[in-house]
Amino acid sequence: MSTRKPLALLLASCLLLTPAFGSSKPQAGVIVAAQKAALRNASATAGTTVFHDDAISTDAQGQVQIRAGAARFYLGESSGATLHNEAGMPSATLSRGTAIFATSKSNEFELIASSARIRAQGDTYTVAQVAFDGPHALLITSRRGALTVTLGEETEILPEAASYRVLLEPMAEPEPAPVPQGPRGAGTGPHRLPRRAARDRMHIIPVAVAGAATIFVLHEVFESPNRP
Repeated sequence: MSTRKPLALLLASCLLLTPAFGSSKPQAGVIVAAQKAALRNASATAGTTVFHDDAISTDAQGQVQIRAGAARFYLGESSGATLHNEAGMPSATLSRGTAIFATSKSNEFELIASSARIRAQGDTYTVAQVAFDGPHALLITSRRGALTVTLGEETEILPEAASYRVLLEPMAEPEPAPVPQGPRGAGTGPHRLPRRAARDRMHIIPVAVAGAATIFVLHEVFESPNRP
């Protein structure tokens, strides 16, 4: 009887500890700092682990900074994103608001916003800001390093120290090809060629850097690649 009681207590404590320390999902990052932010429907706090497909958001005047592998990810006020870890590569999908990321290599981090994929253009220290500027528009600024922006099969390179408004044209329904006109009575019925392929398109418009000034308030956090 004396053996069963300690064993039962041990099993009960293990069940309580499992949700806090264990997860079947890969780790996507660790929160470095948070203010008025929520993770998994609870208040986000420094030191909390973020797992694959976890949603994180901020209130007005809120912010959160996450260490995602070797990269840093920042979410501004009134913003939301979902963190991922695909095959060991951290990434985030921005759903609203403004995000900033800092990385030293092109394959260390990727930010997805409205189907566009944004990465560092090369293996050099890069700091970039991405913000929604309408339902199908992004405002992208590169503080340091060039960026690649990919939409479907189309990729554009945005140079360092520049801001661009990127208009995203969603993929339209494929149009049917015209019906070939042949002699009357030819064939056994109407015939249509395969549908024409349709694809996403983006239009890039240079704008003043001052239009994305939020990035400069994070100078001390992101300016140096040697910071932890």
